[in-house]
Amino acid sequence: KQCTPVNLRSWWNTLGKLARQPEERRVLKGTPGILHPLAADTEQALPQFDARSLATTVNGLAKLHASAGWRASDALWTGLATHCTGCVRKMNAQHLANTVHGFAKVGRREPALLDAIAEAAARRGLRDFKPQELANTAWAYATAGHAAPALLDAIAEEAARRGLRDFNAQELANTAWAYAR
Repeated sequence: KQCTPVNLRSWWNTLGKLARQPEERRVLKGTPGILHPLAADTEQALPQFDARSLATTVNGLAKLHASAGWRASDALWTGLATHCTGCVRKMNAQHLANTVHGFAKVGRREPALLDAIAEAAARRGLRDFKPQELANTAWAYATAGHAAPALLDAIAEEAARRGLRDFNAQELANTAWAYAR
């Protein structure tokens, strides 16, 4: 029986969290092929994924990549980019931030997706974005080297409106780095 999008996103989210634990990271690094069947099921099910499932999957895969070095196939990342691009209008602030941050974290430059997220976020306004989501979004665009002046202007305005006290040290550092870059 094939897994549902909710099952699949939960697996990737859990695996991304587990990859931060030393023992689990060793297992994943020692048996890289262990996740290929799950990745194949995910790729096949992408047309049924909603915005939350897409964003959660991207975030989990990015954590796996960063913590355990496990790399999803180009086909899976391309499919995710395509489906995420089609769903940006349905994504909330957290989904948008997690998606763009996840793609940047693994070094995936997806111009159509980046343009769609920048447009959707700037058009919608950034009041729903938490400070970490603002910082992660700015960081992602700087890391990807993708120009999004309207979005970055909107992030700067929203950060100034809120004041520095709303941001922790890491969020401030990531945001400052993004604008310096």
